[in-house]
This record gives sequence, structure tokens and C-alpha cells, in this order.
Amino acid sequence: MELVYLWVEKYKKIKNQEFNFSAKFDCSFDGTDLTIKHKEHIENFFGKNINVTAIVGENGSGKSSLIDFIFDKLKCSEKDLERDYSFLCCYYSKEENLLYIHTTKLNDKQIVNNVKKLSYEITHYVEGFSFKTNGDSKFIENMKSSFYYNYNNNFDIDNSIHKLYEKNEYHMICYEVNKSDNIVSLDKEDEKLTRYMLELLIDNRLKDVGINDKFFIPETLWIDVKLPDIILEDNEFNDRYLKIKEELSLEEKIILDNLLYLKYLLDKIHLPFLKEECDRWKKQFKDRDILNKNTFIHISDTLGFDYLYNNTDKRINYEKEEIVEKNRGNDTYLINLNEIKNIFFLFSYLSRLKKFIKNDGSDDKYRIEFKEKIDAKFLKDLPSYFKFEFKEKNDRKLSDLSSGERNLLRLVFSIENTINRQKNITNTFNIFLDEIENTYHPNWQKKILNYLVEFFNVFKDKQLNFYILTHSPFMLSDLPKENIIFLKKDKETGNCINVSKQIDIKPFGANIHTLLSDGFFMDGLMGEFAKEKIKEIMNFLSKDEKLTTIKENQVKNIIESIGENFLKEKLLFMYSKKFPSSSEDRIKQLEAEIERLKNDSN
Repeated sequence: MELVYLWVEKYKKIKNQEFNFSAKFDCSFDGTDLTIKHKEHIENFFGKNINVTAIVGENGSGKSSLIDFIFDKLKCSEKDLERDYSFLCCYYSKEENLLYIHTTKLNDKQIVNNVKKLSYEITHYVEGFSFKTNGDSKFIENMKSSFYYNYNNNFDIDNSIHKLYEKNEYHMICYEVNKSDNIVSLDKEDEKLTRYMLELLIDNRLKDVGINDKFFIPETLWIDVKLPDIILEDNEFNDRYLKIKEELSLEEKIILDNLLYLKYLLDKIHLPFLKEECDRWKKQFKDRDILNKNTFIHISDTLGFDYLYNNTDKRINYEKEEIVEKNRGNDTYLINLNEIKNIFFLFSYLSRLKKFIKNDGSDDKYRIEFKEKIDAKFLKDLPSYFKFEFKEKNDRKLSDLSSGERNLLRLVFSIENTINRQKNITNTFNIFLDEIENTYHPNWQKKILNYLVEFFNVFKDKQLNFYILTHSPFMLSDLPKENIIFLKKDKETGNCINVSKQIDIKPFGANIHTLLSDGFFMDGLMGEFAKEKIKEIMNFLSKDEKLTTIKENQVKNIIESIGENFLKEKLLFMYSKKFPSSSEDRIKQLEAEIERLKNDSN
């Protein structure tokens, strides 16, 4: 089901505000009656299976509070909602052409439905002192079959995990984790993309859905061995290392590299949780020449990695909550702990790895071919010195892509990954994307929506409802006004105000400069000093207000110093209307403009 309307009585900085999320319907609640009207819109504008709503506003305008409210209510149980009169929510079922009105505030006499052929149903009602559920309603069933996904650039959880799932009697909710200590980890984000790419290859997904020509879909995998530089920084040691590797079999090469990495980690890190084990492992390396073949094979046999992996894994899982709690915010500790486990894992699964390697690894590059889908999943748990290089069908490498394109791939594959995991449970996905443009250059911000629509239009059997929180005009120029909720912060109270009906711009197809010059965006995208000066000039030219910090003879010079050309030209036009030039002055201005254009063309 699609969320189409929400009225909130009081939540954080939101007080008595309503929000229309749908381009189809215009709902309004006055505290007593709910009125439903048809809204002029273009049917299936983004495709039959995709709806897009943007929620736009500067920082502090209430965007995040609105989404927090939605997810807080989603996590509530039936019992929690029994006496909750603080909100009214409408969901639209396309299959039934039915509007579900989810509230305890209304009865049928308080509904004014002006939409022909649209049925509605109140899901709950109050009878005396009892809270009742409409027994014939399919609302609960439909809600249970809807999935909610929150990709939030402000979401801050220990990023040793990628996704956080929550489930109650109604919903499954997934939070995308991409921050820790308020910092986005680029290494962690790259690791996510690697995992998504591996899953696509292992499951053989997306190869035949018609998007290979537009999106990077991996076809082959190479693994590079890149030990930390410090291990091989001694020239003599490095020479001996390179020489002995020429004499080793594929399996022996992997054993040697893994032991060198284990020794490096044991010398570098401190793991109180595994102190006794670490001390015992270190003794195996003490005063021994690890580059001697007999020595490193003996160390490998002595350590007994099958036992070490199983025992360490069990201990980590057994005490995982305590480990995470004691080291919350210390990503390095958790990463190193996981690396130790992955080293042992590699030794235990070495025979499996060999089955997928189709060359001798003479240049420390292993070509991987997938034949056994289930067995291949262990590749996701290799130590981090194994670097994955994916290639698509035309041999272009993932590493050849710009950072902007990789960011977009990470976004769409994260969503695709979630859809794939829930594909047998639900066909309806409500996807909330919070300030995703923060990590994108403006040139890539302009491509985000088109990227999402083109990619997910191939999922014909899924209903995808996107809710995008942003303040970027670069994204909004792809959206009709009917698909945008405009929020502002009340200057006196600091409360959230929905000003959508007061906004007089048509963002779809608009020049970015046109949007930037609008006061709504100027509030958030321009320096405060410049904004105040320009506002004063605009009010002087359009409303004849008095100048307070600028002299009249300074106005034109200030306008001409503005770097944003569209805004500058608009203000110059306003200035010329207020202060018409003489014919002689006008000729001089036009000659100067012609000269400027000639210089620009050269």
C-alpha cells in the first residue's frame, strides 16, 4: 500500500500539520472532518510500478522529524495505538482502488469523499470505551505485506553491521547503516558495494533484465592479493618473499600470505577478549623464518585452523553482545576481531577457494569462476587483503567508474539487495531516502532520480514507493510540484510548517538557476550575509521598501557582483524597470553586453 496522507497533532516540532504524499489525492483534515479530493496529475508518470514523493526543506524544517514519526508509528503494536488520537493516516491500495483511513478519530459521517469511483474504509473505531478493529478490513493483512526501508545519511549506528532489521505484528522495517560516530566510512561503503556485487554474481541476478547496457552489472571477478605495505617494506625481506613465491604451489602461496597477515595483525592489535589465544599464536612465529617453506607449513599444521576458526567463531558469537557493548564506537577493535576470524576462516575453506580459482596466481591475481552457487558465498568472508575487482561484459572494471557512479550503484544495489531478500514475502516496498544527495556532486545529484526510475522499472511485479527527503533543487527539477511537500521552519516557534500550497513554482523541467533564485531555496543554499543583502535589494526593487544597510547608489554594483548569472540577470531586469536608462545609456549597455558575449565565445 502507498502512504498518501498524514495528519499529525503533536510530535517534536510538528504541531497540527498535514502532509499529502500522493499526486493522485488531495486530503485535508480540519480537526473534525476529512475531505478527499481528486488531484490533477499524470498517471504512471514514473512507471506503472513506481511512485515518487519528495519532502523538501532546509535543515531544521522538520523533514527528519516527519520520517521519525512515520517509523515510530510503524513500530507501534495494535495495543500501543488503542488510545492514540494524535494522528490520522491514509493508505491507498491500488489493487482494490480503496483508501484505508487509519485513525480512531473519525466515523463515516466525518468523511467527505469527492473522488468518483474511489471507495474508502475506516480501519478502526471507538465503541464506548473500547477500541475496535474493522473485522472485515484487509488493512492489517495489507500492512503486514508491506516492507519499509530507511536509507538515512543521518542514521548513526555502529557500522560493524550493514543493515538493521526490526519487526512487529504489522511490519518489517530495514534501516541502512552508513555512519558511525557521525562519520561516513568510505571503506565500509566500498565493502558494502563489494558484498552487493558478489551476491549479484553468485546468484546470477540482473543479467537478463535489460539494464546491462545502462548499469554496471558484474560478469567476472578477479581477486588481487595486496598485503599491507608495512609487511614487505624491508627490501631484503621483499626480495626473498618474491623469490619463494615463484617456487610455491597455489595453495602454498595462499597459506604463506595468510600467515604473514596473521603475524602482522598479532603484532599490531590488542584483543583482551582473546589475549591467551593471541599470546599462544605469537609464540609460533617467534624467532622463526616464516619465508622458509618447511617452517610456514609446520606453523600452519601446528595451529590447527579448523579448530581455531570454529572455536573463535563460537566464542565471538557467544559473547558478541558484550564485545559490541564494551567497544561501542571503536570500529577498529571490531574490524580487527573480525579479521582474525576471517584469517582462520580462509585456512578452513582453502580447498573451496581453490575450486573457484582458474589460474595459477603467478601475479597475485586470481580469476574466479562461479559454478557452485552455495559454496561461493564464503567469498564474502575473506580477509580484507583480498581485493575484489569486478568486470562487466565489455571488460570495464568497477574501479574505472567515477566515485559518483559508484555511489549511485551502491544506493540502487542496496535497495535491490533488500528487495531480493524480501521478494517471497511482499510485493510492496516503501523506500525512504534521507538526504542521499549529501555525498554527491551536483552533476550526480541531477542523475539520482533518473537512475532510480530506470533501474527499478524492470521490477514490474513490485510496487515501489519512494519518499525522498532533500533540499537539493538539482533533484527537484525532475519532479512535478504535485509530487513535492515543501516544509519550512517557523521563525518564531521553530515548528515545522507545510507551505506546499503557498509555493508558486513549477520545478519539473525548470532550469536549476530558476529554482536556485527562488526564495525557498535561497534560504538554505546561499550564505547568510549575501542572502540578506539580496533580499533587501529584491524588496527595494519589487515592493519599494526602504534600504537599510545599502545605499541606493550601491544597488547596481552589488547586483553586478552576484556570481549566479540567472539571479543577477533577473535583478538587473528589475533594476532597469525601476530605473529606466536613457537611450544613450541603453546603447552603451548593449554594446558592453555584445562585447562580453564575444569574449565568452572566444
